[in-house]
Amino acid sequence: FSSVGHVQRASSKFVALKMMHRIALFSSDEIRLQRIVPFVTSLLQDSEPIVRASGISVLTSVLSMVMTFPPSDAKIFPRYVFKKVAHLITDASLIVRVAFAENIALLAETALRFLDVGHSVSLYEAVAGRHSRDSSSRDDKAGMSTAIFPEEAAKLLSKQNNTSDDIPASSSNIDSPDTSTTTIKSSYDSDLAVLHEVVFRWVIHITTDTSDHSSQSKQALLLRGLPKLTNFFGVEYSFQILPIILAFLNDRKDWPLRASLCRHLPSVCVAVGRAATEQFVIPCIETALNDDVELVISEALCCLSTLVSMGLLTRVSLLGTEITGTLQSHIKNPTRSRRKKQGVIVRIGPLLLHPSRAVRTNAASLVF
Repeated sequence: FSSVGHVQRASSKFVALKMMHRIALFSSDEIRLQRIVPFVTSLLQDSEPIVRASGISVLTSVLSMVMTFPPSDAKIFPRYVFKKVAHLITDASLIVRVAFAENIALLAETALRFLDVGHSVSLYEAVAGRHSRDSSSRDDKAGMSTAIFPEEAAKLLSKQNNTSDDIPASSSNIDSPDTSTTTIKSSYDSDLAVLHEVVFRWVIHITTDTSDHSSQSKQALLLRGLPKLTNFFGVEYSFQILPIILAFLNDRKDWPLRASLCRHLPSVCVAVGRAATEQFVIPCIETALNDDVELVISEALCCLSTLVSMGLLTRVSLLGTEITGTLQSHIKNPTRSRRKKQGVIVRIGPLLLHPSRAVRTNAASLVF
């Protein structure tokens, strides 16, 4: 480790990072956290882009290998890791920004695992400590009674204590909440909110970036991490991300980005639910069915098939419905008495005659 600090060539540093990653596969968790992670984070400030890009990938992979860690390292992500990698999101080099976008999801997933394990250990220690104190206090009382009083008097005292003290003690336990458990719960919520805020700020920066070649980082985010990110954020943040990524379909110059979105959109739909899928996602997918690029149309059809298999589309959305007005509305305006909502199957019917074989196959698999 010490000799690598004196290396000058970027190729040698790149090889050193690969060696550290290989060593981490066969090392203990203590070596990974105490030796390898600090070494890799020191190279994130290197002047060569290839070293920084490789450094964020190796760092993410090594942290994901860690299974056991001391309680002092439970908050290593918000206090150390996130601060060391935050500058990479605005790096001048494209390969560094793309590498960072590829590893955001795994970083977030590992950070959430560290948080869950750390607070689970704290909760277990709090509950175990309370039970041990209760049992020790009972033993002390029993020992005092047997030591001071004779055996017959001790039995009478123990019966009296059981009949008089058990009821108010149990009622007091019920009435007063466990302060230690409540404190741990509130601490978990605040720590989770910090993780959500940091990662959400990164995702917003990537998805709203309008600089040159920004679509590559957006594709990297979608291809590598959208399912993990929705699992990390949960329902609330997924609703905030949904309209931002749906706006990718408006980028008419970047058809690979539109195709990538259609391919990975079902993972977000699982988080937001059926109602939001039918209200917000399906109209956007229907516009993708009229795209100029055949691959985008094919991916949109595959997306619809996946949503159907997941049960996120109702029969009304698929087949359409017909709403009959009341008798009064029919008398006042006969032309508005019947309104028909067109289903998805009707919209994809013309694609059965599309020139592309892939589009026809996907449309047929959805219809039949």
